[in-house]
Amino acid sequence: MTTSSPFYLVAAFANGPFSGNPAAIIFMNTDVDLSLLQSLSKNFNQPMAAFVDPPTPPLNGDKIVRTKIRYVTPSGLEPPLCGHATLASARAILELPSLQGIEIEEIQFQTITEHIAPVRILNGGLLELGLPSSPPVAVPSVKEFDRLASVVRRAFKKDVNIIDIRVGSEAFNYVMMCEIHEGDDLASADVDTSVFKETGFTINAITSTSSKNVSEAGEEYVCRMFSPELPGGEDPVCGSIQCLLAPYWYAKKAIPSGKDIVSKQPNLPPSTACSYILPDLPTMSTLTLTWNGTEVYDLWSWSPGASHQSARTVKCIRGSLYTALIGARGQEPTHQAILKVGWGKQALDNLQREAAFYTQELLHLQGEVVPRFFGFYKTKIGDREFGCNILEYCIGLPVMDRREYNHQVMTAACRIHSVGITHNGLLDPDHHIILRGGKVCIVDFTSATRHQCIGCFPNMCTITRPQGCFCPELINLENAFGIRSGDMGSLSGQGCSMPRRTVYQYR
Repeated sequence: MTTSSPFYLVAAFANGPFSGNPAAIIFMNTDVDLSLLQSLSKNFNQPMAAFVDPPTPPLNGDKIVRTKIRYVTPSGLEPPLCGHATLASARAILELPSLQGIEIEEIQFQTITEHIAPVRILNGGLLELGLPSSPPVAVPSVKEFDRLASVVRRAFKKDVNIIDIRVGSEAFNYVMMCEIHEGDDLASADVDTSVFKETGFTINAITSTSSKNVSEAGEEYVCRMFSPELPGGEDPVCGSIQCLLAPYWYAKKAIPSGKDIVSKQPNLPPSTACSYILPDLPTMSTLTLTWNGTEVYDLWSWSPGASHQSARTVKCIRGSLYTALIGARGQEPTHQAILKVGWGKQALDNLQREAAFYTQELLHLQGEVVPRFFGFYKTKIGDREFGCNILEYCIGLPVMDRREYNHQVMTAACRIHSVGITHNGLLDPDHHIILRGGKVCIVDFTSATRHQCIGCFPNMCTITRPQGCFCPELINLENAFGIRSGDMGSLSGQGCSMPRRTVYQYR
C-alpha cells in the first residue's frame, strides 16, 4: 500500500530564495522506526529533516498548538534538538490549510527527550523560539584540553589563540565549545571543516567576543558551528548552540539575566546578520541538606524558580518520600515540605523528568490542582548520584462532602489534561489524589506522559465509539468519580452507571 505525507522545504533566517538555513518539514506519524526517517532524510538531502506529527486545531478557545517533532540529518544522526528546523516547522504549521482562520499564539514541539520547545508567534508574524539554558562545563583533563586545542588549530590552519574549551553537559554532551581570541577573526577565517571529525563531538561551536560592533545591532559575540554530520561541514546558522553559548557569555561578561543580547553568525544573509538571544536565564541555586539529623550534603539546581535553601529531613513517609523542613540558606528550616529523593542515574532522570512537567506544562497550575514545586537538586555522594525534588507539603484527609470531592477530582484531572499531560496513575492505590487546604491536589507525575487530549473532558459516546473521540484516563476517572443526575460515583472505583451519548464537562 502506498502512503503519502505532505512536506515543505523551508529556509529559516532567509531574506529570499536559496538563502538562509533550509530544512525539509515532513508531516507524518513520528512513532516509527528511525531507519525510515533516516532513509527519508537522505532522500531530501537537506541540512536537517524535521518529522512532525500532523497537528490538530486547538479546542475550547485554546490558542496553543501541540505536536511532536524528531530531527534527522542526511547522514542518519538524530539530534535531540535543532533550532532552525524547529522555526521552519512552526512556519510550515502556520501554512497548513487545517489551521487557517484560527488564532494561534504558540506552537509547542515535544522532542524525543520530552523537552518542550515553544515557538511564540509575535506581532508581524515574527517567530520566537524558546531554548533551554545549559551552561557548558570544563573539559575533564588537561590532556583532553590539549587534544581538542590541537584539532581546532589544525582546522583553522594556524596557531589560533585559544581562550577556553568547554563541553556540553547532560542533554548536550555531544557539543564542544571553543573560545578563540577576537584577533583571529573568526567571522572570515578559512576553516578546514573536515578536521572537526577528530574531536569526537557531533557539534563543534567556535566563538569569540566582538571588540567592536559588526553592525548597528551591537553583537556581544560571534559564533560558527562545524559538524561532520552536515553537508559541507558547517551550519550557516545554528540555534541550538545558543543553549550553551548564551549562558557562557552571560556569565563571562556579567550580563544581567533577562537582558537582550545579540549573537553574530557570519554566514547569515546581510539583512538578517544577527540572531537575537532573549533568555531569562535561571541561575544556579544550592541546597544544604541535613539527612537523618547528622549527615550534611550540598546539592545544586538549575531549575527555574529554585533558590538557595537549607532543608532537614523529618521522617520517611514511604519509599522515596520524606517530610522535611525547609528555609532560606543559612537559616534554621521551619517550613514543612515534601522531599522526593532518588539514588542513581535512572532515579535522577525520573526526578528531572517530573521537574520538567512542573516547570513547563504544570507551571500555572501549581498551588491550584498540583503542589508548588521548589526545585530539583542533585549531587554526588561517593560514586553515586543523589537528587531530590522539593514540593509543597500536601497531606490531608478527605473531610469535604463526597459530591464536592468527586467534582474537584474531575475538574483537577481535566485541567491537567488541558495542558497536555496524562497522569497514568490516578486510580492506583497509592493515593495520588490528596487534599491540600480543603481542595483536591494531584501529585506524583513520575509516570506521566505528554499527550493531546481530545477536548480535555470525558466523552461517553456510543458503544461503537469513533476512533480518538475520548480520553481513556478521563473515561476511567468518570466511571469512578463522575456525576449522574445527582448520583455520585464511588471512591472505591466501582464506578456508576453512565448514560450513553452524554458529554460531561467540568469547569
